[in-house]
Amino acid sequence: MSNGNRVGDNVTKTTYVETDGHHAFYAKDQTYVDIDGESMLETVTSEKLHWVTHDDGRTTLDACYDGTWLRSSNDNGTSWCDVGSTYAFDTSRAEEQMLPSGIILDENTGNLIRFFRGQKADKTCYSYV
Repeated sequence: MSNGNRVGDNVTKTTYVETDGHHAFYAKDQTYVDIDGESMLETVTSEKLHWVTHDDGRTTLDACYDGTWLRSSNDNGTSWCDVGSTYAFDTSRAEEQMLPSGIILDENTGNLIRFFRGQKADKTCYSYV
């Protein structure tokens, strides 16, 4: 970090994605996009909250994944904006789908590496495995 500040020194609650009461949002995989700068990327995931009735009659509140996207910051994590497309899992498709799973900066090479995970729909297992 060029200015010597810790990551998120000026972060306030308004920096985070606010829930709409029906979705849970969480950010992860914060990483710098180059070795010398203050620009960062993070992965954000959205899950829709819904009630699930189980075979034994119990009802629980569950979250079903409904999208992942990137956010970027040019000020060391103080503010963020959405970038790129949202990846959504399609439970009607039986074949494996590749979904974003992380980002990391290789400090030895300066390469930014993005990971994906394969996921398949399975209606017997809360929509996916």
